[in-house]
Amino acid sequence: MVTVDIGDNDVEGCISVRPPAVDAACVHEGRERIARNLPVIARRLKAAAGPHTQVIGITDYNQFLALWNDGPAGRAVARRSVGIIGSLNTLMREIYRREGIKVAEAGRRFASEDAALSFSSRPLALPDGPVQRPTAGVHNQSRRGDERGGQDRLYATPGREGELYLAAFHGLYRAADGAPFVRLPGVSEIHAFGFGRAAPGQDTPALYLVGTVQGRYGLFRSTDAAASWQRINDDAHQWGLILQISGDPKTFGRVYVGTHGRGVLYGDPVH
Repeated sequence: MVTVDIGDNDVEGCISVRPPAVDAACVHEGRERIARNLPVIARRLKAAAGPHTQVIGITDYNQFLALWNDGPAGRAVARRSVGIIGSLNTLMREIYRREGIKVAEAGRRFASEDAALSFSSRPLALPDGPVQRPTAGVHNQSRRGDERGGQDRLYATPGREGELYLAAFHGLYRAADGAPFVRLPGVSEIHAFGFGRAAPGQDTPALYLVGTVQGRYGLFRSTDAAASWQRINDDAHQWGLILQISGDPKTFGRVYVGTHGRGVLYGDPVH
């Protein structure tokens, strides 16, 4: 299965956050670029994927509604964004469907029980309220971390059917077998999240995250489904801005760290 989330930046880039403002001419030009380019991309992608690969287009989530909290100017832009993003999504739906691509609505959770031949919508509710998608910021920064990082994303647990982790910027949640998400204790901030091979004697993959656990920032590993965490770096090894982390799927304890400007690092446990 291939998911397509493309084109929305042509319009989103026309809405300013600091200060809140909308460039109407830019929005018009962005829609024209999408109408011109997205059909070509969709056709080429379908041809490259082949007849046995499901291709799904994703609509845009209106991140600018968060500007409602930024005073009169922010509220004015939030109101205008409803029509702009709504019109953008209508355009993208029409293009995807015309090219024979199914559409998934952003902001919803979907599940498939037939190897991605079909999907059904499932509720996405958290015990302490919905995840707020960040508004675009300067240099990829927002109130919820760097938008290129692994936070505010949904992760399917390898080898465990129906188990999901939601690595929100403000905490970690887990849901299994269609049950509601439950917040897991100890984690108060996440910048990157991933899985690795299970520890010896364990039947659940190891978890890795970059963030704050029990009030302390660092790189952490859990071998017991987030019941406890072990810090795996120290204060002398921070490596600047870390955007991604993943454990090795074949070797327990080996971890890969994706940094901004310092390359990809990996490490093994010290015995």
